[in-house]
Amino acid sequence: MAGGVTPGDAAGFPVTLSLPGTYRLSGNLTVPDANTNGIEVKANNVVIDLNGFSILGPTVCPIGSTTTSNNGETIVTACSPTGSGIGVKAGDPYTISSTGPVANGQVGVRVINGNISGMGSHGVVLGPAGRVENLTAQSNGGNGVMSGRGSIVRNNIGIGNGGIGFFVGNASIIQGNTATLNMGIGFEVGSGLTFDAFLTMWRGKTAVLLESCSSEIRRPTCSPTTPRSRRRALESVRMA
Repeated sequence: MAGGVTPGDAAGFPVTLSLPGTYRLSGNLTVPDANTNGIEVKANNVVIDLNGFSILGPTVCPIGSTTTSNNGETIVTACSPTGSGIGVKAGDPYTISSTGPVANGQVGVRVINGNISGMGSHGVVLGPAGRVENLTAQSNGGNGVMSGRGSIVRNNIGIGNGGIGFFVGNASIIQGNTATLNMGIGFEVGSGLTFDAFLTMWRGKTAVLLESCSSEIRRPTCSPTTPRSRRRALESVRMA
């Protein structure tokens, strides 16, 4: 990578986007190791159009064998190598608040139309009012997609990741997504969300984790929540 995409973007990885605008890939981006980010966003209101291309890393999360089968589904049980690398990073994924999984995030960042695979950590990490559409997040060492409160997550696939398929903050819209064969649950979400037309598989079972039952669930039914320490092992919402 030659650098100079925006001010402050040095040669090599990560590609740094420091100005608002729309940026479109013209080919695949392949990071050199599991600890390197693909794209770092340092401004609000950035659109990243993968344009059918991929951000690729070296991490492999093999899907299944006869020993990892649950109810007919084979799942990821380990990823290697893992690290700190994120495909598109527009926030801090390591601070979990009551309103979502991302802190210090840029606002209004959009990632669309492509694939993010093989990152040492998460596929996509966006801040408040993020949008993720028409994306496949596959075989990443951590979660597939993370986005802060007020986001729109639509028509995506999270498959075979080493963590949760989709981790989305409060007051968001999640539509038309598929999460399956991830090591963690399909979705973990906050309150005040709208779900519509999704399928999520966790260890062979449909599963979504809610922060509270105040979310609007158009197809499943909501059951009472339990303390957060137990939620990773809970199907709080089951498909009807």
